Amino acid sequence: MSTVIEKKRHKRIWSIKPQSTNDELAGSISRAFGISRECAALVCRRAENDADAVAAFLRKDRTLWRDPFILADMHAAVERISRAIDAGEIIAIYGDYDADGVTSTSLLYLYLASHGAHVGYYIPKRSDEGYGMSREGVDKLAAKGVTLIVTVDTGVTAVAEVEYCSSLGIDVVVTDHHECLSELPAAVAVVDPHRHDCPYPFKEMAGVGVALKLVCALETDRAQKNGEDVSLAVDDILRNYADLAAIGTVADVMPLVDENRFIVSEGIKLIEARHRLGISALVDAASGAREGKEARSIDATFIGFGIAPRINAAGRMENASVAVELMLADEPETAQAVAEYLCEINRTRQSVENTIIEEALERIYDEHDLRRDKVIVLADDGWNHGVIGIVASRLVEKFSMPTILVTFDGVDPLAPTSPHDVGRGSGRSIKGMNLVDALTACSDCLVKYGGHELAAGLSIERRALPEFRRRINEYANNVFSDGESEIVIEADGLITANAMTLSLAEELSRVVEPCGSGNPSPLFVLEGATVTSVRGVGGGKHCRMTIEADGRHFTAMYFNISPSELACESGDSVDLLFGIGINRYMGKKELQLTVEDVRPSSLAVVRREGEKRVLNEILSGGKFFASDGYLPTRRDLVNLYGIICELATDGGATLTDKYALYLLRTKLPERERVGYVKYRLMVEIFAATGIFNVRRSDCEDGVTSFETVEHKTKIDIENSELFTRLKAQCVERVKEDI
Repeated sequence: MSTVIEKKRHKRIWSIKPQSTNDELAGSISRAFGISRECAALVCRRAENDADAVAAFLRKDRTLWRDPFILADMHAAVERISRAIDAGEIIAIYGDYDADGVTSTSLLYLYLASHGAHVGYYIPKRSDEGYGMSREGVDKLAAKGVTLIVTVDTGVTAVAEVEYCSSLGIDVVVTDHHECLSELPAAVAVVDPHRHDCPYPFKEMAGVGVALKLVCALETDRAQKNGEDVSLAVDDILRNYADLAAIGTVADVMPLVDENRFIVSEGIKLIEARHRLGISALVDAASGAREGKEARSIDATFIGFGIAPRINAAGRMENASVAVELMLADEPETAQAVAEYLCEINRTRQSVENTIIEEALERIYDEHDLRRDKVIVLADDGWNHGVIGIVASRLVEKFSMPTILVTFDGVDPLAPTSPHDVGRGSGRSIKGMNLVDALTACSDCLVKYGGHELAAGLSIERRALPEFRRRINEYANNVFSDGESEIVIEADGLITANAMTLSLAEELSRVVEPCGSGNPSPLFVLEGATVTSVRGVGGGKHCRMTIEADGRHFTAMYFNISPSELACESGDSVDLLFGIGINRYMGKKELQLTVEDVRPSSLAVVRREGEKRVLNEILSGGKFFASDGYLPTRRDLVNLYGIICELATDGGATLTDKYALYLLRTKLPERERVGYVKYRLMVEIFAATGIFNVRRSDCEDGVTSFETVEHKTKIDIENSELFTRLKAQCVERVKEDI
């Protein structure tokens, strides 16, 4: 009957790290590295007050780099590739179609080509071959006379495909970073830190990180044979290829700790120095530099949200080889043209993504009970398979719920739909529900599946979808046994308004970056701030807020939250959880807060409880003053009636108190704003007069369901019993004699 007209927000828990700091260590770190004591204390807490870990975190230098020959099979890989180069064999690099695969392919190709190798590359097309090695791809390479295939970012599970290569007389060297099966491919070498017998201590490299280790090992071997300085040889590799390694590492959401932190730091330096034509052109195109916009500073965030999506778009929408060609470009005109083309493909991807999101949202509100379901499962015949994973991520961000999208795109469009049609799905989860474990519990409903804790892919027959939806929600109900999933957000600590300065933001950027998975941007909690203004930006998709605390005003951006979804309004006292950043515009820099979450402060909670007591006293017959603004006017009632009728679908609408108050605010000027008590009195009037059938749920959000009713005669609300009684209870405030 009814429709919920508001975003479902699962419970968000703020976890503030213990503020215990080794003061002596923080002081010595502050002096040794020339940073503020506050910043030193933050780093100490992140490193659990371990002096060696703190120093390693702050250095970000070659001391973090390890000998690539520690990796299992690296000697065999170097020997076989070197022999192929010397003999003039035709070598093929077999890559993947995402940004990690593109940068891995480009890095290895550039190195081998620079040493005279007869080398080419092959990346499967997502829509035709799907992920990983395939017989089709191997046959194409065999037809070109390839005798050695080197995989990058793929291959560790390609047991059958490697065996097929052997039958054709093709040797294979596998380099990968994914989890291994119990059986490894029978390749010449399998270089993967996740091998159970691999002694390499750092397991979390991206595919491009393993490729970087491979070329370092090749260059080390070459230098040793020629009597050259090995250390200088490694430096030369990093100076030439760290930019590619940084992009792939960030794009694949690898933890930015240990060696990854060093690799990304070095890569950012190269990108800033405009080391590679293709990447430089992509930075300009992504930041709008050619349209006169201010150049973006390069950090892990810009790589993750500016560069990586444009590289990924090639593999999602067309062919990843386009992105490889950009990395290999040696003419400025070519680099510029390909970079702009990738931006165009990305705009197409964004358009397709937005269309799917709009369709998915409509389906979610129609098909899902967001207060009962724990997992969103949607399927469609025409959604682009290359985009549904991104859409699933966006829906997880919006609803804080695990989400699985399935598309039957690619099934013969001219044939009638069949229960046995196989769709391909992408899922994203939240902490607390391991997606692979959830799929395993429903494996008899699936054709195949695989992935990680928070992201997975699957194939499923059309007929199995209803049962799969039921089973995975049943699984989630058991996981979230308290009836509600929780999103835990970790903060580095409490902060005062006086400590929130531009210099602190600049220092955090310099010291803590690169930030990302495993090393998140610092988050802080400010208590008891006042919201002085809220307005929508970006077409109403985001909020720009002004916050006042201790007499200082701050600009705060809350992305992917519209004003109607915001849990506060102007004048509210709130606690904020946020990051501290720098907004650069027209050559100026100013402090900007990036909000992760907001909640009523203790004062606001007390105020709402007080409003509820006032409401109960009025409904019990208590007097109240006209100046309090509690008594509804005819205009107030007409506005609320119109809002409900406008939203009503299938005979009704369901609104939270917050959303209803937001809609009422948009209808009236500020001097006529409707508050909580007045709104609740209007709901009671509608219920008492029978204008709507009203059901009330006094949960945390305060939810009211309105069912439309057909009336044969006009109802005179103003002369109704409840409204008449409320008018009698409303009295004028009498001035006391002094």
